[in-house]
Amino acid sequence: MFTSEGPTIEDLDAETAIRLAGGLNLSALVFPSQEPRDALVTTRRLADKLGLPVIVCRLTSTAEAVDRLDNLARFPELATARSLQEFIRKLRHTGQSPDRLLAALTEQLSCPVALIDSHGRRVRGTTAFEASETLLEHLRQSPAVGRTIEDDTGGVTVVEPITRSQERTAHLWLAADIESRIEARMDHARHLLAVSAWPLTAALLQRTLTGEREGRQRSMLLTEIVEHSDSLPRQTVERAAALGWQLSGWHTAVAVTSRDGGADARGSLAARVVEDGLKLHEINADLVERPEGWVFWITNELEPSTGDGVALMDRIRTALEWVNHEVPSASLAAGVGLPFEGPEGIRKSIQEAEHACLLARTSSQPVAVEHSDSTSVRRLLIGYYSNRALREVAAHLMAPLREADTAGDLERTMAAFLDNKSSATATAKALNIHRNTVLHRLERITALLKLDFTDAEDRLAAQLAVHLAELN
Repeated sequence: MFTSEGPTIEDLDAETAIRLAGGLNLSALVFPSQEPRDALVTTRRLADKLGLPVIVCRLTSTAEAVDRLDNLARFPELATARSLQEFIRKLRHTGQSPDRLLAALTEQLSCPVALIDSHGRRVRGTTAFEASETLLEHLRQSPAVGRTIEDDTGGVTVVEPITRSQERTAHLWLAADIESRIEARMDHARHLLAVSAWPLTAALLQRTLTGEREGRQRSMLLTEIVEHSDSLPRQTVERAAALGWQLSGWHTAVAVTSRDGGADARGSLAARVVEDGLKLHEINADLVERPEGWVFWITNELEPSTGDGVALMDRIRTALEWVNHEVPSASLAAGVGLPFEGPEGIRKSIQEAEHACLLARTSSQPVAVEHSDSTSVRRLLIGYYSNRALREVAAHLMAPLREADTAGDLERTMAAFLDNKSSATATAKALNIHRNTVLHRLERITALLKLDFTDAEDRLAAQLAVHLAELN
């Protein structure tokens, strides 16, 4: 151990001292310092190569340092307890901010800490995070439990799930990249992450509840506007103004949904993620929840042109592709309504947008956007797709396929075959399977549904049925 007059950790003399200490088989080197200091990269590498711990401590005297180090050597668990106590005191100052909590963890552990999703992507945190295959496999396991993951490169990642008590799987995880296989270091990180998981869960849950409450209020207000658009009550107009909703002007509505299914999909795909994607592409939207997704509308003083509608579609498609990249399971569909004027125009445009969204939901593309064009022959399909009775009939007709193949391969093959102009070759390419597999499945489909794909009316009925069944 050096005195305050000796070399400091950032001096080149520190490397000479490390070499001498390694030759003398010393257990460690201690450098006193009045200010936080970092070793040179070459100094760190030399110490790592020789396996020599280097300690930098801010202490007033050598005797005090010897006493503290003696306690740590005899009772290493006290260091973890002291660190936990110090961190718990810091929690009082982090409030409800996840970012402040992550910053406090990063400072306490002296390593990158991030909030990641079950795909290993960083959700919060200032440092880039790369998940190994071993880590990705653990993130998808059920039940979700904290664990230390060691990869082939020598790195170590400690993870802790962010879950409510009744959940078995975790969509979010705390992850610390500690890059050390020392058991005490890993144990220290595990304890700190476990302590941090509770306040972080509470903060995220509070935000979710607040968002849900505000979402219900917006949804109820929109219902009032739609139901009383011809003569809005004064209270409705005042509440709309308080939210910043402009009722006058020309309104172009947009409906967005996940093709994985209404409420369940919205549970895993937060409206805030969609709003973020739209905002990144200069579309400021406050999503309002509807039975089969969300809606928002854009207001202009003058009637938008056809070119404006096309440009809006392109921006929405680009924004939703970004969301789909962030949440691969989203499978988003959107519909853009025609522009209409005044409060009644909000109702009309939303109806048009939701009808267009029905058409988009039948697309096989990962992200699909349709426009409600009054001159398009595709408007004929809206009457079929929006009829719930016909959806039930279609589900009944498709039932033999679903009973024979619970995995859904037959139904997907039938949809792809009809969408690809009844070409077995194009269907095989679209589904990434062999052409003979397609032909074999088509034989099973025709036998189960008593269909003749060479008959035009059978093909039309089959195509409507498969898309109606998907919507149902």
